[in-house]
Amino acid sequence: MKKIRTLPILISSLLISCNNQTTSENNISSSYLSKQETLITWDEILNQNENSYLVYVFSVTCGHCIKLKPTIENFLKISEEKVYFIEFNEEEIPIKEDYKSLIGEKDVTKMFIKGTPSLFRIKNGTVNDCLCGYNEVYSFLIK
Repeated sequence: MKKIRTLPILISSLLISCNNQTTSENNISSSYLSKQETLITWDEILNQNENSYLVYVFSVTCGHCIKLKPTIENFLKISEEKVYFIEFNEEEIPIKEDYKSLIGEKDVTKMFIKGTPSLFRIKNGTVNDCLCGYNEVYSFLIK
């Protein structure tokens, strides 16, 4: 009889724990967004109004993305560049290794990332540069 009474308590505790984790992850995502930044979808990466802008692809579960957050926040304070954000979704964004081959790409259906974090410089609807991984993105942001 004691086992049956503790089962609902255990299940309730697990549900509350999972719910709190989801809320925490959503805070990581939403904390990047303010008046200066805009969350866009992968399909919109090449067709923003500015002639030149950056696109940061991140994941709420990526340790390196979380570690980069203060650096990105500082970059946003000191930079005049427009930065768009894309939250990684493995169903929408293909993953491949040779990400440097994307330079010059104008077709979003041919685009991919190597992983998160990734940073793209887009000029006139074309990939001008792409960086992948903590070290490359961090080095760019602190220049």
